[in-house]
Amino acid sequence: PAFIATFVLCAGLILLSFYTGLRNYSDQVAEVQMTKSLNREALAETTSYRDVGGKGIQATKPARPMGILVSGLENSLGRHTTITMHSNPSMSGSKVEGNPIFALFGNLDLMFIVKTVLSLLAILFTYDAISGDKEDGTLRLTLSHAVPRDTLILGKMIGGLLCLMIPLSVPVLFGVAM
Repeated sequence: PAFIATFVLCAGLILLSFYTGLRNYSDQVAEVQMTKSLNREALAETTSYRDVGGKGIQATKPARPMGILVSGLENSLGRHTTITMHSNPSMSGSKVEGNPIFALFGNLDLMFIVKTVLSLLAILFTYDAISGDKEDGTLRLTLSHAVPRDTLILGKMIGGLLCLMIPLSVPVLFGVAM
């Protein structure tokens, strides 16, 4: 039951992260195109270079295709700046400025799922791998046979690793195929 619950949870979160990553990427592509068209219109209306240097030109970071998987620092640093003749450009439009919850948790992306959700699930799977067997008496029964302790511990580690890698890899492969 724990494996099935983990698989369903990971599949749901990973597919949701792929969906939100694709939506964010398409929004970023549209935003870059909008900034380019607004800059073209503003440059067509100006008559001198002094006007361009005074008002400035808007610049937006281009959308990164790998941003579908991991957003990185874009939400913390911002994506927009105005380049003028009289000031240094600085990035603005950070999601952290508007909502401090983003500073704590970040986006729902593959990195968040691996570092937070899978680490908690690893603790769930391994917290009683040896001590639970000791309490149930199955450890004594297992060690009464000719099973070396290092083989038992290695088997527990490989079993825990497989219980985490299968729920991670299958939805990632399915999401990449989509």
